[in-house]
Amino acid sequence: MTAPSRKMGKILDKARIESFLKNVPLVFIALALAVLVWYSIGREITDRVELELPFRVTLESQAGLEILGTREWQIKVALRGPRSEIQRIRSTSWNIRGTYAIAAVDLPPDRDEIVQHVPVDAKSFSLPASNLFFTGFHPDEVEVQIGRTGEKRLRVVPAVSGKPAEGYAVASPPRAVPRTVLVKGPLLALRTLEEVRTRPVDIDERNSTVVERTRLLTRAATRSGTFDLVCEEEDVDVIVSIQEVPAEVVVARVPIRVEIPQSFPADRFFVRLKEEARDVTVRGPKPLLRALEASNVRLLASVKPEVNEEWFEKSDAVDRDAALAGWVVGLPREDAARLEVVLGRAETTYVLTRIKK
Repeated sequence: MTAPSRKMGKILDKARIESFLKNVPLVFIALALAVLVWYSIGREITDRVELELPFRVTLESQAGLEILGTREWQIKVALRGPRSEIQRIRSTSWNIRGTYAIAAVDLPPDRDEIVQHVPVDAKSFSLPASNLFFTGFHPDEVEVQIGRTGEKRLRVVPAVSGKPAEGYAVASPPRAVPRTVLVKGPLLALRTLEEVRTRPVDIDERNSTVVERTRLLTRAATRSGTFDLVCEEEDVDVIVSIQEVPAEVVVARVPIRVEIPQSFPADRFFVRLKEEARDVTVRGPKPLLRALEASNVRLLASVKPEVNEEWFEKSDAVDRDAALAGWVVGLPREDAARLEVVLGRAETTYVLTRIKK
């Protein structure tokens, strides 16, 4: 390259650099405008989201009336708006809730309840941004049951679950304290109710009387639905009397012993029982009766001490009655006290024989 050419090239490069430096502010302004346009266009891009939002219905104060049953529903809604707002709603839902207040209700005098259809629309919801719009609701209306309320005194019926320990049983019907409670609720339910039940009291494997505080069941089922009741007493005491069940077992061939008092003239008379053993019945708890044997039962015949020589005028032997007693031995004192020996006859017969000299 010749010297003139190199010189010309340097002049052109210098001119380009100077021209670029002069236009730098314009370049930055153009970039800023491009970013602004892109951001503005991006904000105008809309999006759509489907959500489930709570929708609650209230009744303005009206004496003797209230909403029965369901008061809040989950409504499927569709929202449309700028993508940025929709993305925020997707992540947080913004705690959007719907409410509707029913004003005065005209309930005919001969009816206890009425059903009203409440619309579900955008008026019931407050959106977090003015550029968000509802495009759909499902359902677009709900049924609200409104009824008269009142009060009634009902009998409390205790409920129990489980079975007492072996050898024990519920001795009498469970009872509640108090026996009746004042209940408030829909007349639709109260008109047919005569009692309110308690939550079950567990008596499984119990061997003594149970006293337990428990809650009342405050839900009433009717043909028109299930309704909540309000009781003046939320809790009541339930008393379940549990006692031992007296089982019985027959112990065979229990020997009878003779008790001869010291004052008896044994040098002149001899005593012999007519029955040497007897089958007896023992009553008490089943667990104690299982292992009971004849050796655990004692029978004792008490001989009367007085002797009248006139008895032997025709014979050298006479029959007399001896009082017979029975009890359990060979067991711990507490266990023995829980068992009862039942005698079919409370006496036995012994033969009194005069000893000949």
